[in-house]
Amino acid sequence: MTTPFFSYSISHMRRHWLVTLLTILGISSGTAVIISVLLANESALLSFTRAIIHIKGKNDLVIRSPSGVPFRDDLVDNLHLVTPEIPFRLSPVITKQVYYQNSLFFVRGMDLLSELDGMPKGSPSQRLREKGALLAPGGLNRYHLRRGETITVDSGITHVPVKILGEIPKTESTLLMAANTLIMDISWVQGDFHSPGQIDQIDLFWRGSHPLTPNTLSFWAKKIRQIAGPALSVESPDAQHREYARLLDSYRSNLLALSLVSLIVGMFLIYNTISLLVIQRQKELQTLRLLGTTPREILVMILLEGGILGVLGGGLGVFLGHLLSHITIKAVAGTLSAIYLPPHIMPNLTPRGADLPVFLLTIGASVFSAFFPARIAMQASPSIGADRPHTEERIHQQWKWRVFSGLSLGLLGALLLKTPPIHGFPWGGYIGALALVFAVSLFVPPGVRLMGALLRALAPPESLFPEARSIWSHASSQFVFGISRSQVAISAVMVGLSMMIGISILVESFERTLEIWIQQNLVANLYVKPLTCRALTCRDTLPPDLEKRIASWKEVKMVAPYVLFPLSINGRRVWLGFSPLDRLIQKAPLSIMDPHPKKIVREFSNGDGVLISESFAFHSKKNPGDTLEIPTPDGQKRYRILAIFHDYQSSAGLILLPWNKMESLFHTDRPGSLSIFLKNPSDTEKIMARLTRDIPGHPAFFLRSQSGLNHRVMRIFHQSFAITYALLGISLLVSIIGVGNTLFLLIHERKWEMELLRILGFTSGQIMQIILLEAFFMALAGTILGIFLGTVVGYIIVFVINREAFGWTLFWIWPGERIALLSMALLLAATLSGLVPWMIFKKKLEKGIST
Repeated sequence: MTTPFFSYSISHMRRHWLVTLLTILGISSGTAVIISVLLANESALLSFTRAIIHIKGKNDLVIRSPSGVPFRDDLVDNLHLVTPEIPFRLSPVITKQVYYQNSLFFVRGMDLLSELDGMPKGSPSQRLREKGALLAPGGLNRYHLRRGETITVDSGITHVPVKILGEIPKTESTLLMAANTLIMDISWVQGDFHSPGQIDQIDLFWRGSHPLTPNTLSFWAKKIRQIAGPALSVESPDAQHREYARLLDSYRSNLLALSLVSLIVGMFLIYNTISLLVIQRQKELQTLRLLGTTPREILVMILLEGGILGVLGGGLGVFLGHLLSHITIKAVAGTLSAIYLPPHIMPNLTPRGADLPVFLLTIGASVFSAFFPARIAMQASPSIGADRPHTEERIHQQWKWRVFSGLSLGLLGALLLKTPPIHGFPWGGYIGALALVFAVSLFVPPGVRLMGALLRALAPPESLFPEARSIWSHASSQFVFGISRSQVAISAVMVGLSMMIGISILVESFERTLEIWIQQNLVANLYVKPLTCRALTCRDTLPPDLEKRIASWKEVKMVAPYVLFPLSINGRRVWLGFSPLDRLIQKAPLSIMDPHPKKIVREFSNGDGVLISESFAFHSKKNPGDTLEIPTPDGQKRYRILAIFHDYQSSAGLILLPWNKMESLFHTDRPGSLSIFLKNPSDTEKIMARLTRDIPGHPAFFLRSQSGLNHRVMRIFHQSFAITYALLGISLLVSIIGVGNTLFLLIHERKWEMELLRILGFTSGQIMQIILLEAFFMALAGTILGIFLGTVVGYIIVFVINREAFGWTLFWIWPGERIALLSMALLLAATLSGLVPWMIFKKKLEKGIST
């Protein structure tokens, strides 16, 4: 029986080719969004892994400082003296970030000369016997460099000449490197870049006679840790990659969850289409039952139609998803580069393997969406007779059950919002929001019933506008009477708009919070950093005497130093900052979450404890009064937490210590940046020119004015949400397709009714007005429910999902103007979507009248 069912389903879809086409487009849009986001997510993860391998090395163990500062290279000699001999090859590494002609390069210094003796003469790596650098494969052509050319790169605040020796050979490992990688011997990097005897890490590569097992790795890691001392950590690559990949989890998970909205809207569309087709062909189904077709066979037939739609929509969606991924991959990579890593180590890799799972997911979702209409089709009685009125009446009679079910599902969703996150992913927030979406969807028929009563009350008076009242009455009665056809289309509009409103609330709330934070913290007139420090991950510093030199200028009112160190605390990446808060508090009052901020600042300045950011406190479960262990070059130091403060620099978290503690803890007095406060803000350009001209040695600085820094912060912010708006815009488009789809079937089903209206004297224009008005009523119902649901979803995103994913508290902003514009645009687009099916049926209608 499968072949006849298949032929019947195909012929029925061909008869309603426009509905089928619109449904396939809607499904493919949802599939394309998921494919593109999965590709972008996997690209980000692959790129991130490649970046970490590039920075940290593909090793079996690594020795590094959890405090983020370089350490002495004599540890290598100490490890070589261990008895029995350590069965690892030791490779010390030092890394630097440099700029050449505004392009960022990554210098990787390795102990190459000691390994060259075993290499054959003529090997490309033998060129490293000559002082200089090799580029990664493809670097010469990409940056228009020549072998033997000497370039001058900016490192920190100095200029360093580097001779280009060529490219390293192409191998599986070297192809992992970004094209802007410079490979040099470690001794030359230490000398030329003013880091004598310093290294960033030691890579350990297994060279034992038997395969490396986890137990063996754990044994040697423990033994090496005893030799390295408490100031250094010994970790496996898996631990390193987990630490860095954790930074991506929240961003990737939230992006994927938002992309699933498109699939949910697509499922509404499938459900709507199949439901309409089932209701529209009740007579056919009753005839099939009379001919001996069993309810089970009808169930299979309807599910088969859903599967066919899923196959066609999924196949097209995979193709469109790869086209869309070119945009999403660049957008995600740009955001992650701006927030987490320097852009030179975030290449755009396009992974494979997501196509088949998403294709199968689309088919499964399509079949699942068709299941409920198929259950209704199974109930067709073996008798001839139209039972549409009974269907509509049954739906209206179920309003009490729907209200009860909606309230119960809403209560369940509210309870899910209280569940804790798992591995930092706010699953309770997402599932709770989804439950609330379906809960409000159950209120659509009762809402339409109530709205119908209001529309009848608002009808134009017949004495003044008889024609308008007639059109209004026909449209409103069909709107209420056709609830079985329109309820899912209304729900799709509601879901698409609510998600857009929810994200708009998040963006507006975040933007306003960020603006307040900028006004409180980024108040200096000028910011000075080393030229290579254009990202949060920079470790270069400024001369220690620069602060006093600038402070002596008559135009300068105050100079405040600041520095950040990357730390690893309990396997989590955080930042340690040193700041003269006692001086800054008058100009930049830190938002301390304590009723006595002055007392806290006084205790902080006296060295009585540390301040921690809200995100760090949330993720580490720390509170004021708790003890915190901070890794330093001399080992772990214990501090009392004085208070928590609001900070939006990084979701990883920030620990703040007074500036006067830095030299004793980290053995340096070199600031990472300087905030310059001027007596007259109009002197900003003058001071910028003086910094580039009058400092001895003419060091290279990266200068930002207050407005320039504010602009950069907001640009990164808006960039991070650009892809989100694009994805939700597609969801909104799919919901509009749903309205057009519903109207197409309604017009087809009511062809005889429209012919009767023409015979009774209604013009084609008046019938078109009825159709457009009915489309407007559907869109209006979805918009009203969407605004309500969107407000609830916005609350969940701001106070549940954002809080659990990033640990930030945001101000609540309801963007009324933006919501009004979105609603009006949706109403207009959904209303005009009725023109397409009307134009198609207009000629058929005229032809039917003439015959």
